[in-house]
Amino acid sequence: MSNDTTLTIKLPKKLRDDAKRTARELGVPLTTVVTNHLKQFTFEKEIILSNKRPSKEMREAIRELRDPKYLKAAKRYAAFNELLTDAR
Repeated sequence: MSNDTTLTIKLPKKLRDDAKRTARELGVPLTTVVTNHLKQFTFEKEIILSNKRPSKEMREAIRELRDPKYLKAAKRYAAFNELLTDAR
């Protein structure tokens, strides 16, 4: 016997459809997204009402980091201490 239950909530149809599409693009069911947020809410006992997007510069940096040319040319480190040494 399953301990699962159904939660019915009212929200704008466009929001639901956008959320379903985004979840599908990420390859997860919307139920997983909602469940994860509810678990975080009950664990942290706080509500995060921010939907900040990264700045234009940050989005460009992320795009650059995902570029296969960048990844191929990026220096690799065998240990974190090597990275720290280079950073200094």
